[in-house]
Amino acid sequence: MKVYLRKRQITSKGSSKPRYTLYLDIYYSKRKRKREFLGLYLEPNDTKDTRLEKIRLAEDYKAKRLLELANEELGLPSKEKMERDFIKYFEDEMHKREGNSQTAWRNTYIHLSKFQPRGIALIQRFTNLVKMILPLYTYCCITKPM
Repeated sequence: MKVYLRKRQITSKGSSKPRYTLYLDIYYSKRKRKREFLGLYLEPNDTKDTRLEKIRLAEDYKAKRLLELANEELGLPSKEKMERDFIKYFEDEMHKREGNSQTAWRNTYIHLSKFQPRGIALIQRFTNLVKMILPLYTYCCITKPM
């Protein structure tokens, strides 16, 4: 997998100097490619320092994206995924299931909803789930039925 920072000329009417947009060109394999536009533009009237700052920022985006892609390849979750709402994620996954599988997911969802005290959002993030809630939830399910 390779990631390249590229610039593309944007045509603008009435201007003689070219304007450029910066984007990431991501090659997953020989036949799969994706472009991610960064929303950064090199304007003709930008100073040299401004242009260099925009290019540095684009390089930072590139490094961050490379790290995310490497983590995905290794099966490690990204920081954004770990900050998601677990209950909402679980509910969405439950609706994707069918038959007996959906019943099991629904029962688990009901237990999770009962386990979470009202007004206190313990199971908001995956990070909270792994660190504190999962051991406590497992203990409660084993020791006392809900």
